[in-house]
Amino acid sequence: MLTSNSLSMLNSIQVPNLDHDAMMSKEFNHKITPNGAMERRIVAALIAHMAERGFLIIGVWDGEEWEKADTAKEAMEFIFNLDDCSLRFVKAEGFDREAHEKTRDFDSRNAYAANEHGVYLVLGNNLDIISDWNYFNDDSDGFNAAMDSFIDKYLEWSRE
Repeated sequence: MLTSNSLSMLNSIQVPNLDHDAMMSKEFNHKITPNGAMERRIVAALIAHMAERGFLIIGVWDGEEWEKADTAKEAMEFIFNLDDCSLRFVKAEGFDREAHEKTRDFDSRNAYAANEHGVYLVLGNNLDIISDWNYFNDDSDGFNAAMDSFIDKYLEWSRE
């Protein structure tokens, strides 16, 4: 069970209204489950947390296709239409999105460019939606430290 502090912080997260969710509700009368709502809060909190630590979203890799995304809403539209994916980040400092998009092979099955980090998300896992992430061995840009601090802050389990 999450600590009451972690649960309170997650419950206070503002989640973007997703067009995909609205379409699923209208077309199929599909309602977001409590677990689905929690997963949306976790992903929204992760994106905000990483932005506060200097990391930008650049897109979502679904294992076959690359979808560019600049905002939490854009990324979450893709994420919550999949079973699993990798949410991609780069360090904001010195990042040139235009140059990245000109040189990045977005159609390649080689899913990573040299300066990218991926957070592997498995939907349907509720609190364990964040399955894994990659970082440089020396954590030179602080990505692993930022991820660890997210887990400690938002997904702290009660020891009781």
